[in-house]
Amino acid sequence: MYFAYGTKKKLRNVVIGLFFLFGGIEYGVIIPTLWLFLQHTYHANESYYSIVLSAFCFSSLITSPFFGAWIDFTRKTKVTLLVGLVFEIGGNFLYFSASSKYLVLIARLLCGVGDGVGSVLFAQIVRTSTVEERTAVLSMAMAARQIGLVLGPALNLATKNCNFYIGPFIVNNYRSPGILMCVIWSLMFILVIICYYDLPTDNAQVANTAAINDSYTSSVQNGDSVPLMKKLQRQPSFVDKLVLWKELLNEEVIVILMTQFIAFFALCTLEALFAPMMEYLLGWKETRNSYVYSLIGVEAIIVYGIVSKLSKRIADRWLMVIGLVLESAVIILYLILLAPAEPYDSTIFPTVAVGTFGIVLGLPFLAVGGVSLFSKITDERTQGQNLNLWFIKSEQNQGIV
Repeated sequence: MYFAYGTKKKLRNVVIGLFFLFGGIEYGVIIPTLWLFLQHTYHANESYYSIVLSAFCFSSLITSPFFGAWIDFTRKTKVTLLVGLVFEIGGNFLYFSASSKYLVLIARLLCGVGDGVGSVLFAQIVRTSTVEERTAVLSMAMAARQIGLVLGPALNLATKNCNFYIGPFIVNNYRSPGILMCVIWSLMFILVIICYYDLPTDNAQVANTAAINDSYTSSVQNGDSVPLMKKLQRQPSFVDKLVLWKELLNEEVIVILMTQFIAFFALCTLEALFAPMMEYLLGWKETRNSYVYSLIGVEAIIVYGIVSKLSKRIADRWLMVIGLVLESAVIILYLILLAPAEPYDSTIFPTVAVGTFGIVLGLPFLAVGGVSLFSKITDERTQGQNLNLWFIKSEQNQGIV
């Protein structure tokens, strides 16, 4: 089936948006119930819970640089995306059917491989957007994930009373997220086959067309138009790209990466602690956790929309400053009020409510401003690899552990 370039680009953007939406749903259905799933079904302790959380980030950390390098050299995103979806489908089915806590660990490892494709898709957004619109486009893509964070916990609430069998496998409120995501990612696999297209970047397409047209007239006079046209379309060599990657040693790039490392380290430490901490301090179960994650998603959607508008008036670095101030204030608040708290103290709920609101308020400023600024000071030809470094999971991995 033939579509015009503009139609193919729109279809591809829809697929990218759905990938982030479904990624948010997966996070929203699994994380609120994971701790109680491991504890009640397999009698796992908090340490093993942290290991399972970390497994997802660890496998993404290991595989995403390979996905990024492959895309930078081939620009073939569709096959890479399909490979990632196969791991997502297999990992979620294993999560649903797991007969031991070790299979749950392996399941999250497999899902992490699929998640590694996400940063490649961010690189595609960078390559197909102008510098002026990039921050707004990135914020809307991130907002799609936050919409998933709202829908995920809502689906948890809808399936919390499930208790039936599919063949030999039981479907309950702990296992239903696995089979749900297996079905969703399977539909996504079909959608990618039909609707996703590997297209040249807009800038590259315009530049190549102009260069070829300008050179064609002069080269025809010398009888060597075909060789010159092929030369103009030659891709950068491996050595060329190694030189481009040296830009990662620039001090401004290092500052951005270290800022994000610290911020996401603190965020993911809190995420790993939230469910067991709230069970210990306030006796919360999966239902209340799901409500919290839904509210977080609603707030995040609103904030990403605000950031999208503000990005047209405020420089990226000032967006990062706003985010850092908010995140730092929350960490100080937690250290003063939450660290010494005893179970069921009257200060616990207000502190957690204000702190969670502040974290979710600050993170979009930090994430969107940082991603946009990072993409603008690094070369477009290595965005796949660079954005894998940007979304690197090491800070998340260490924070969770």
